[in-house]
Amino acid sequence: MQVEIIHHTKPLKNAGEELQFKLSNVDNSFANGLRRAITAEIPCVAIDQCTVLANTSVFFDEMLVHRLGLVPIWAEEAVRHLVYPRDCACQGQGCSKCQIRGRLHAKCPRESHKVNVFSSDLEFEELMIDVAEYGEAKKEGDSTIKAEEEASTRSQRPLKIHPVASSEDGVWLLSLGRCQEIDIQFYVRKGIAKEHAKWMTVGTVAMRYESDVRIPSSASFLQLQESDKKEWVSRCPAGVFDYEETSGQVRVVAPEKLSLIHISEPTRLLSISYAVFCLKKKKTYKILP
Repeated sequence: MQVEIIHHTKPLKNAGEELQFKLSNVDNSFANGLRRAITAEIPCVAIDQCTVLANTSVFFDEMLVHRLGLVPIWAEEAVRHLVYPRDCACQGQGCSKCQIRGRLHAKCPRESHKVNVFSSDLEFEELMIDVAEYGEAKKEGDSTIKAEEEASTRSQRPLKIHPVASSEDGVWLLSLGRCQEIDIQFYVRKGIAKEHAKWMTVGTVAMRYESDVRIPSSASFLQLQESDKKEWVSRCPAGVFDYEETSGQVRVVAPEKLSLIHISEPTRLLSISYAVFCLKKKKTYKILP
């Protein structure tokens, strides 16, 4: 099996992370199994338990809790720090090792017509984690000891966790009318999508065969004039082909844009008929976000 990273973008706080990689020398079942594992078995954090202290909005409690559970949360450090509630020493009762407490409190004042509540209004409890400081490598004669030893002093900092959205305000949750109020206490826990959809990664995982585009090599195609070849290239809506001025040949520049199995387009130029074949590579797949 060979893996090649094609494209990767990772915004700092907003949504839009994208990863494309090429998987070679594997069969279809393995590639599809990897796609399903990425969708259902990657650990994430989500709002798992809610206690509605006050709700005078037009929404039922169940609707608000359901919306909170589906809010995407960025917590890369929390995924590493938190343990699954079923594996925690508290046996799922709740402690600082398996959950993070938060609160959503919003109220529309009497002088306002309405107040919009977004996921950016979620408040998370600061969970302090230890940051180990490591000393430099020590030297003894000609040999260098590269073992990392934990320093006697430790520093602490809050664990980073925040909602994910494409805008600064975040995901719209609800709107409160005049004098309406909501006050919800919740707990963020770790899980996977096999247990519940709220722990599913916020993204789409798809796979497809890598395109193998072949330009026709028939004599009728090679005898086309320069203007005819340029027109032939311009007919491709995906921009897969390009005409090279120096050699006077048509070449493939973006085969990944062509997803059809077979493309055949008879030309009206001199009644010449030709086709472009896009074959499937049986052991090469591209995993798309």
